[in-house]
Amino acid sequence: MSKFLNFNDMMQLLNNKTILITGGSGFIGSKIVQKLLTNKSLKIKLITRNQLDYSQDNIDYIKCDLTDISSLKILNGIGKVDYVIFLAAKMPDPSISDNVEVNLKQNFFSALNFINFLPDKLSGFIFISSIDVYGYPVYNPIDEKHPTNPSTYYGASKLSSEKFLKIALYKKQIPLTILRLSQVYGPGEPKLKAIPKFIDLMANENTSPIIFGNGSDIRDYLFVDDAANAIIMAMISNMPGVYNIGTGKGTSINNVVEIINTILGTKIKPIYKPRVKEEYGSIIDISLAKKTFGYQPSIDFPEGIKKQILWASRNVK
Repeated sequence: MSKFLNFNDMMQLLNNKTILITGGSGFIGSKIVQKLLTNKSLKIKLITRNQLDYSQDNIDYIKCDLTDISSLKILNGIGKVDYVIFLAAKMPDPSISDNVEVNLKQNFFSALNFINFLPDKLSGFIFISSIDVYGYPVYNPIDEKHPTNPSTYYGASKLSSEKFLKIALYKKQIPLTILRLSQVYGPGEPKLKAIPKFIDLMANENTSPIIFGNGSDIRDYLFVDDAANAIIMAMISNMPGVYNIGTGKGTSINNVVEIINTILGTKIKPIYKPRVKEEYGSIIDISLAKKTFGYQPSIDFPEGIKKQILWASRNVK
């Protein structure tokens, strides 16, 4: 028998709690909000630039820009908050070069600006980081003890935020949980990412996707619902520390195309082009999150891709 509560029972532990979320209008954040809103007794304070279409009266929108300290002054006197989930970030865009200024402003300084306006008392602070903090793997599977040598400004901005938050929140005596997420995919994934690009080309245009390199690169793909569940579980468990969140399984880029073909019933072959960056494979060790708060991914990759293709077919623009 598991020593952990199931997800629905864990959600009941949030009764009458107040949760402040940054980045709640994003890909992962919107999924977290949807799940939290199933508990009618909790209160959500959502920091966002865009108001979302939720009809529940237990959600408050706080419009402000985390990169602008003067804008953040709206948080003064925000009132009761039990937990913070910090998701706000500028995701890396493969179509443009990694930009140091953008990452400093939107991924690093936004987090530092924000903590100056935190309520005096918090039960926990959940910071959503990335496996990009590890850089090119020294070994696989990657555990939390793996060296952190980011190879991108995005990874460096996430790692820098982790280190500064550890110091600042320790001084404030606020428990900090850092979750390093692997490659999150699923319905609603930004189209700048590889999987939605592949699906769009193969499903809508019957066109070959482009793969840079030979396609043997392995990634640990995490379905968005599993990512959202892990974040909520970590918040409720409130066990400070650093945890990897992934699946513990690797899928090659070539296999991604094969799976999409299988689901669509097509035989579209990819076009291979030279790869500029070093080829590498990464698989995430998730044993610590399993052991500590019962995290367990529930959606395997083919099932997740099927859900994403179905969603994309209903949201063609």
